Amino acid sequence: MKIWKHIQSKLALDIPVYLITVIDNTGSTPGRKGFKMMVAQDGEIFGSIGGGVMEYKLVEKAKKELHADNPKILFLNQIHKSNTSDSSGMICSGEQVNVFHPLNKKDHLELIQAIVLINKGTLLLSPDGLYYSMNTPPLRFESNLKSETVWSFQEQLNYKDRLFIVGAGHVGLATTQLSTFLGFEVTILDNRKHLNTFMENGAANNKFIINYEDVATQIPEGEDVFIAVMTNKYAEDKLVLSQLKNHNVKYIGVLGSSAKLEKMFTAFELENIQFNTKPVAPIGIAIKSETPEEIAVSITAELIAIRNKGYK
Repeated sequence: MKIWKHIQSKLALDIPVYLITVIDNTGSTPGRKGFKMMVAQDGEIFGSIGGGVMEYKLVEKAKKELHADNPKILFLNQIHKSNTSDSSGMICSGEQVNVFHPLNKKDHLELIQAIVLINKGTLLLSPDGLYYSMNTPPLRFESNLKSETVWSFQEQLNYKDRLFIVGAGHVGLATTQLSTFLGFEVTILDNRKHLNTFMENGAANNKFIINYEDVATQIPEGEDVFIAVMTNKYAEDKLVLSQLKNHNVKYIGVLGSSAKLEKMFTAFELENIQFNTKPVAPIGIAIKSETPEEIAVSITAELIAIRNKGYK
């Protein structure tokens, strides 16, 4: 949302800008779908489409075009390979498509003000311009690329993956703080009233005291839902997981020692409990973490890997 505020401030001063957006990427690329950058006519820039020599070249191109009489919408496919005649100058082996949309006070200030004010809805980019709708699309991104002149890109604004942390102890607090900083919408669930770490958790978007037998009704299903189970008791971890066995979500992880988790999943096998979403246990990337903050780094790193289609 910060980039829209920067664009709004420039247009309010009648300073034209280019909005550069990555609308598609394949392979290894510095910029990912949805990355954005503002380049203003006064030389100010904000955001990033991947950095490096590619970004520098595109920024310089945007600055030059902004001083033309009638800046055009541009479609630039960047090939990050050294052995091609149209190489971007980078060698990470992928490709990314960047589009430039010129924005000015007369035609776009009210639209940008609406995006900043409402903070949700749909952004639509095409060779015809930039459009905004308050309706929320089902997908985060949707690209339709047929040629340099026939294409469209749709984005759900202010999209956030949702993380539900079951267990509001010290690790839950640290994980909330880090994961909200990294763009997750976090809900904390616990069954303990007056728990100090629950009450002190000001980073969570939502906090609820619940009965763990009802946990399945408190957590929705969906490809944008991540669940981290970290209650303070073996029996409660097991209860929570058993209630979530039919949930279809992006990820379920369980905090605990290997011995505890082996015992738990052996019990599930004996009880013939199967999961629609197989839990990851133990949760987190192995970095020999010890403190709640270190464990939170381990957990959040794994969430990022899953969110970005990482190794698991």
